Amino acid sequence: MKPLNPEAVDLPVAFGRLRLWMYGSEGPALLWCHGAGLCGRAFEPIFERLFPLPARVAALDLNGHGCSDARPELEKGAWEAFRQDIEVAVTWLLERFQLAGAVGHSGGGAVLAMEQIRRPVFPRLLLLDPILATDHFFPAANPLAERARRRRHHFSSRDDARARLSPKFPFCRWSPDLFDAYMEHGLAPSAGGGVTLRCSGAVESAFYLAGSTESTLRRLAEMRCPTLLVTGSESYMEPYARMQLEFAPPGSRLEVLSGCGHFIAQEKPDQVASLVREWFDFR
Repeated sequence: MKPLNPEAVDLPVAFGRLRLWMYGSEGPALLWCHGAGLCGRAFEPIFERLFPLPARVAALDLNGHGCSDARPELEKGAWEAFRQDIEVAVTWLLERFQLAGAVGHSGGGAVLAMEQIRRPVFPRLLLLDPILATDHFFPAANPLAERARRRRHHFSSRDDARARLSPKFPFCRWSPDLFDAYMEHGLAPSAGGGVTLRCSGAVESAFYLAGSTESTLRRLAEMRCPTLLVTGSESYMEPYARMQLEFAPPGSRLEVLSGCGHFIAQEKPDQVASLVREWFDFR
């Protein structure tokens, strides 16, 4: 696979920098939205599997992730703050390109659905384990938030980070090239030496503590576009994926990948690339 060289675009926002990574130079735009703790370029090996492509990929770094600054109001209403990032990206893309659709993972899939309900501009969506569930699911997120705050964020080197993280869950289940992409783009050099995770514990925990998405779940039909829902047979979202399909717009379908957990693209990159090609009819 040939390495890609994306164009860095800083979107117009008042709080600082909101980064969009543009891959390819022809065709409509496919917006790609990551989940908590990741970033746009962490999915670069998936994009390498997709190209050559009759479309361009626009991979967003949500605020506080990757190369984007954090919104000041993030912890006051994280779902709305991240949805506003999607709104800014969609507005910028609409001014320049036709839209092929969008792909979102986990919390990124949830805020993508929120924005599509508000402004249904995408002809198709592909949602990888979106965090769309009933109210009783969300109290279980509190331990995840605490773990994110207490997680080690600084390492003496990338090799140190690799040695410490690679044996741990969920990284131990990831495809090696997806883990390499996270090591490359999910860590930043520190002023005092070593490297630090680009997504702080406070930002990641804000995602987990953002509150219930049941109202969005029950409004999924308002997205008004066929939606491919993808979950893993070993993902904690698998029971909710079937519920998501019940509320999804006509023409939607559910794909369950065997032996796969929540980090679907990281665990099953070849299958995800194939699903993207098939669902968006990229020939």
